[in-house]
Amino acid sequence: MPHWSIHLPHLAPDEALGPLIDDIEWAIDTVERRVATVAQPFTLDIFVQCSDGNVIPELGYVGYSPGPGAIYLTFDPANANLRRSLGAPLGRMIAHECHHAMRWREVGYGRTLLEALVSEGLAGHFVRELYQSEPEPWERALPASALAPFAAEALRDGDALTYDHAA
Repeated sequence: MPHWSIHLPHLAPDEALGPLIDDIEWAIDTVERRVATVAQPFTLDIFVQCSDGNVIPELGYVGYSPGPGAIYLTFDPANANLRRSLGAPLGRMIAHECHHAMRWREVGYGRTLLEALVSEGLAGHFVRELYQSEPEPWERALPASALAPFAAEALRDGDALTYDHAA
């Protein structure tokens, strides 16, 4: 029995996102089944929405989990990369956001830079466990040799409650 509810915008079949709805629903269903193999079932509301350009350009979509019971998936139907990023790439992004939603239920996302780094790292490892996949490009955007100054800054300022995630 599915525990996840998908909330779709009211679309006519010929609207820009309409032809992608089956692929989006398939990805969500696939992730729910994969997650059920490693976690107890839980309820989750997944809101699908459109936006012009407010997505990861290389994918054509972005996800966000603002709390324990919800994920927002935003798609830009005009993005040239969107169609080729459906399937497993979309599933991995949904799984990443699902991990955040599960973490919100227990310890939260985090209020400091170090806590956010832990949340993001654990979500990435969760995806790799479910998909037996390599790290996503943004998880390895820099070579390890270039991380030292950022690690030093995170260790120096990582516990500050003035951390601004959006910035």
